[in-house]
Amino acid sequence: MGPEFIAERIVHIYWRLDYGAVYQALTQDLTDFDEFARQVLTYLARTGEAGQAGSGA
Repeated sequence: MGPEFIAERIVHIYWRLDYGAVYQALTQDLTDFDEFARQVLTYLARTGEAGQAGSGA
């Protein structure tokens, strides 16, 4: 059960939301975000911009 499932539940049936499922998605099912962060870091390292991240430039 990934983040897209939780978003669908929140939008369409928020009055019957399974708070246990929301908690699990937020604390255990974040592999999509881990993969996104990995790809961003790989891109920044490849383009030489990793040292500039957060510098306001």
